[in-house]
Amino acid sequence: MLLHKSLGVAALSTTKWLILHLCIGDMWNAINNVEGRLGFSALTVVAVLTSVINATNKYYGSLPLAGYLLGGTCVWLTIATGLIWNTWWINKRGVKRDYLLPMKESGEASPTRFIWEKAS
Repeated sequence: MLLHKSLGVAALSTTKWLILHLCIGDMWNAINNVEGRLGFSALTVVAVLTSVINATNKYYGSLPLAGYLLGGTCVWLTIATGLIWNTWWINKRGVKRDYLLPMKESGEASPTRFIWEKAS
């Protein structure tokens, strides 16, 4: 709100970076918490951290106070990234760790369902 009050319509170009960060964060949340894919979660949390750093940089360039306020999220996500990587590293399922990239394997079906998919 602070940014929009000071910049008006020009704030929309800055806000899109925060929206992108929120979208990437939601994607990561589904991968980590719904799917439980620890390997791919560790890989994609780097995208979440990168996106919030970019959004903070854009906000700081437009209005320094807004950048400082968003900076706390950068600190938290830096810590969270380390925690996620450690979680992946110390947790093994069976004989080996989860893959960093998604792999098609036999086993349980994914719990994630899209609107266009038929329920089975």
